[in-house]
Amino acid sequence: MAVCLRLDLARRRATPTPRPLDLVPAAQAFGLCRLGSVYSGPLLRARRASDGAETDIGIGADGWLDADALLAFAAGAAAYVAVWYDQSGNGRHAVQTSAAAQPQIAGGGAVAAIGGRPALNLATGQYFTSTAPALAQPCGLLAVVQLPDYTRTSDQHLVRADAGTGATAYFGSARNWTAFAGSAVTHDVAVADGAACVVDAAFNGAASRVGINGAGFAGNAGTVGIGANPNILRGGALGTAVVGLVGEFILFTRDLTAAEASRIGAALGAPRGIAVS
Repeated sequence: MAVCLRLDLARRRATPTPRPLDLVPAAQAFGLCRLGSVYSGPLLRARRASDGAETDIGIGADGWLDADALLAFAAGAAAYVAVWYDQSGNGRHAVQTSAAAQPQIAGGGAVAAIGGRPALNLATGQYFTSTAPALAQPCGLLAVVQLPDYTRTSDQHLVRADAGTGATAYFGSARNWTAFAGSAVTHDVAVADGAACVVDAAFNGAASRVGINGAGFAGNAGTVGIGANPNILRGGALGTAVVGLVGEFILFTRDLTAAEASRIGAALGAPRGIAVS
């Protein structure tokens, strides 16, 4: 009886790892794992390079992309992502109809990964478009990334409307994580090339902030919101895309507090071996 009681108390005390969409509402939410406890749909639509066939790939028993199903479909060929499904419930999926601009998800019998967990692998010029209304301030975003070169020759944007206007967040030429909404707030610590990290940005005028692995830097980013129909993992029509690995990308309908960014970042980063304070 005493053993059973101790086990029952342990179960009651156990606190499940929070899922981001259970904590803060999102405008758009993309990931290679289940981001909200109620989501049960596919994570992405994969295209097989050998014959152009496409299929939806869902969530495995561990809550992450079903890698076995993906590799069985790929059958040794490379696989690319035609649709990255929005888990927010708003149906604002990230889409790429051009085969050449679709990020890779698998090749050579292996799934691209950050810290042993599935990730998109974006080469130069690969990104998604989306159909979504403009997102006014306050709003925010969070992403899990690992880029081989955070400097490159131009800024690497995670989001921006195609007109090249409105708020954006990007890695600048000095490897600094920056939020821009008319003015810029730039993190004072540069990210080392090849390092995996969780980055966040809160757009809220003079109370804006940027964070890397939970360490934040505050300032005035300006007051404009994210424009309608934003590109995902690229800037505007003349903006540059991310080159490297991306695990999750979420646009929130309000700005995250520093505590929320740390809690969500830790939940997404820990399984990939990323320490978030």
